[in-house]
Amino acid sequence: DGAPMNLMFSPSVNGYDMGARVLDWIDQEEEFIFITVFSLNVFSDKASQRDLLSSLKKAADRGVEIWIMTDREQSDGPSG
Repeated sequence: DGAPMNLMFSPSVNGYDMGARVLDWIDQEEEFIFITVFSLNVFSDKASQRDLLSSLKKAADRGVEIWIMTDREQSDGPSG
């Protein structure tokens, strides 16, 4: 339908904080999030104390539809 899409691959070669960028996008989204990650514990923004699960929960509370594709082994335990 012509809606914009944000896409990022890691690791970042541009020197920006990829975790902060992804969390910014999640915090700004109003309709739909589809995210693929190896581990749900991998993204954080140390400067603002945000993490992926908290940001996704806030988005869901705003009514954003969220789909997550992850690695089952990584998602079943803490990220290392």
